[in-house]
Amino acid sequence: MPPTFLWATAEDSLVPVQHSLRMSYALAEKNIPFELHIFEKGSHGLALADQSSARTQGQINSDAAKWTELAGNWLEKRFALPIEE
Repeated sequence: MPPTFLWATAEDSLVPVQHSLRMSYALAEKNIPFELHIFEKGSHGLALADQSSARTQGQINSDAAKWTELAGNWLEKRFALPIEE
């Protein structure tokens, strides 16, 4: 299993937040690197959670939309090649 980035919302009614918590526990038990972010609000299927992916106003969530920046930072920390000066 590769290093894993997880994000969820606490009020997702389709996939309970406990699934993400269980996944993080399983990764931790196997010493697999992971990062987990749980946002308080947001329905299932937010995608990017901004206007670029939203079909309805309810799919725009400024807090959850931060997951893309968080994921980008995480990927850079884990996989960026060192830059020589």
